[in-house]
Amino acid sequence: MRLFHITDKVYRIGETVSAEDFGESCFYHKNNPINTWINEVLDEGKDADCPSRKRCIYAFNELGHCLAFNNNPNLHCYLVEMDAHGGFPMVLTDKLRRLGKDSCQIDDVVREYWHPTNNWKFNEFLGNSMVIIEEIITEGCFFAMRSKMLYGKDRDLADSLFKTTL
Repeated sequence: MRLFHITDKVYRIGETVSAEDFGESCFYHKNNPINTWINEVLDEGKDADCPSRKRCIYAFNELGHCLAFNNNPNLHCYLVEMDAHGGFPMVLTDKLRRLGKDSCQIDDVVREYWHPTNNWKFNEFLGNSMVIIEEIITEGCFFAMRSKMLYGKDRDLADSLFKTTL
């Protein structure tokens, strides 16, 4: 499947990258350790054939999704070929954070993440390896603005489905 991946790594065209190359966790999780509990909770609810969220490669089906939250000019965006699982609604990882570890809705959010029943717009894909097809040079912000709007719609949907306070 052709997807888009954003990273702080520089890869060569044609290079095969494995989740094993990241060690214990991918670069996103190394830089965001406060979210460790979210990945542990999600991993407990995943299907056996899905990769662990802590040790996987993340990708998106839309270029703008890579760019939506990227304020770091040192990141690189690639078109990749990846045998991926997904798409999983990325906004639900944020919803878990906002609900908190002790929420009685965690199981419902985890179930919706792995087996979506709603029309989510901003999905992430998980894989164990990818082949670099080309580096995407991004100059414009249109794609990022559209993806931020889609993420906002997903956030509204998540808030309507899973109330932060009961």
